[in-house]
Amino acid sequence: MNLHAVEHQHDIETSRAEVYAVEIATGVPLPEEQFDRAVMLDVERRPPRVNFTRRRDA
Repeated sequence: MNLHAVEHQHDIETSRAEVYAVEIATGVPLPEEQFDRAVMLDVERRPPRVNFTRRRDA
């Protein structure tokens, strides 16, 4: 798995946790399809990750 795939999977898992937390807080369970849509919408709305290069010690 490359770094991009790992970051994407992490974003999905983080979004699943956040959507689930909202579901618990409101006490309104979402049907599975709506839950998945909410997760993907949250992933799409996240700000892009910042790519930077590590400083090499010379």
